[in-house]
Order: sequence, then structure tokens, then C-alpha cells
Amino acid sequence: MFTGIIQSKSLSAKLVKKSFGAELIVSVESGFTKNLKKGDSVAVNGVCLTVCSFSKKTIKFEIIHESLRLSNLVKNISMPLKSWKIFKNGRRN
Repeated sequence: MFTGIIQSKSLSAKLVKKSFGAELIVSVESGFTKNLKKGDSVAVNGVCLTVCSFSKKTIKFEIIHESLRLSNLVKNISMPLKSWKIFKNGRRN
């Protein structure tokens, strides 16, 4: 369960098909990844995802087919990204 609050809105996102499902790369505001660690949980538009890797301005997630099928991520990739809400599990800045 997420106990954090919405801390950022995505600046852009890219979904790349992979054999296991897809890779999602989300651009975030400066400073969002400051205390982030590989393996942390991040909610992206209400979907809990595990951080695979990150840089100062992007976070990469790997999403399996079942999660893509049951979530709104594929549909929302085409939505304006200002509507994507992102927050970290239990972290408040």
C-alpha cells in the first residue's frame, strides 16, 4: 500500500515492447530521484511499479504482459502526460 503523496508529474514517457511485456521509461522532474534506490516502489498513474534503473531525470520499469493487460498503462501512454501522477512509497520530501 502506498502511503506517500503525489510528488511529481511525468514530463514524458516511452513504452517499448519486450519479450516479457514492456519497458517503461518515465522522465521526471529534477530532484525526484534524489533518494530513489533500485527496487523501490513507485506508483505511476495508480499502478505500483518496481524501479529497475534510474538516472537524475528518468526512471525505467519493466512491466510483464499480465500487468499491461490489467492496468491502464498502455491506454494512458497516449494521454497527455500532464495527467500522469507519480509518487514514491512512503517517502515525503
